[in-house]
Amino acid sequence: MSADPSSSEITQLRRRLRAFVSQAKENERKLGRLHEFEIRLISASGLRDLLQVVLEDYRESAQLQAVGLLLVDDNYEIRHLLDETGIDEQGFPGLRLISTRSALARHEETDGVWMGLYDREIHPIYFPDPATPPLESIALLPLVRGDNIIGYFTLGSSEPGRYIAGAGSAFLERMARFIAVCIENAINHEKVKRLGLVDALTGVYNRRYFDQRLHEEVQRALRARGPVSCLYLDIDHFKKINDNWGHGVGDRVLRQVAETIRRQLRGSDVLARYGGEEFVLLLADTGETLAAEIAERIRAAIAREEFATGGEAALVATISIGIATLADFETRDAEAAAQSLLKHADQALYRAKHKGRNRCEKHSS
Repeated sequence: MSADPSSSEITQLRRRLRAFVSQAKENERKLGRLHEFEIRLISASGLRDLLQVVLEDYRESAQLQAVGLLLVDDNYEIRHLLDETGIDEQGFPGLRLISTRSALARHEETDGVWMGLYDREIHPIYFPDPATPPLESIALLPLVRGDNIIGYFTLGSSEPGRYIAGAGSAFLERMARFIAVCIENAINHEKVKRLGLVDALTGVYNRRYFDQRLHEEVQRALRARGPVSCLYLDIDHFKKINDNWGHGVGDRVLRQVAETIRRQLRGSDVLARYGGEEFVLLLADTGETLAAEIAERIRAAIAREEFATGGEAALVATISIGIATLADFETRDAEAAAQSLLKHADQALYRAKHKGRNRCEKHSS
């Protein structure tokens, strides 16, 4: 017959039981936080919202000193998506795009979660925010889709014991898998939107997107009784360019003209290819005087450009621009006002063509 357990053994059993209960409660809390985080990820309405959840919300909820997101962008596709959706990286200092995974430091021989002490020689690349406070321990979570690592989600703490090498990482691995799926879905969603709203040749918006934004901006201008202007732009003698140099050179001219126009614009301006060699430009909160200045700046910039032909000779092209500004704030019909604004810009363009081309003309009532 076995002896009854001693008081010291009972005390040890009680301590062990309390430790198990405490660990179970902590795991339950972690699972709850992870579940809430996953719901916020799923609820993100776009790439911008997703970045907010991953980089800002998680850092606050997990009480971390730093959170970083490094995405592999070997063909600059993500960079273009960020630019075209108006996402400023300065607003997300924890975000960094890298051209290849080889730019990252390698840890162990595994692509799994790595945890350990922060190394000031090799780890700063994982935390691109220059305002990152001193870190003691970190976790590096590879974001894997299929057989490819699409990036890293990185966590930094000022506590040396927050992320310990060899500690269990099941929660972090699950979170990394979920983030990877959500990021891939958000990027693909932005690609689909971009394909539907962007002109494939020039990379600027297409007619469908412009008509939508024109109606929105005119509606906003009518409510606020503020100005909005429209420029109608047409490359002069474009048919001759195609006839003399070929359609390949004509396509290059279209792309270069679009890029030249884009370099003259502000972040709020909307440029679209409206068809053939015609472009339209929407200038929100812009009166007639400023619109005329922008138009002249664009005209002069294109006149200075040299367009490659594939041979020794360079091609010079010019552009004519019609300018119209919304002036009638009595109407409540945004659709009619939008169509009128575009029509007036087109009429001003016709006058610029009639007066000799390579010039800007305002619509006159």
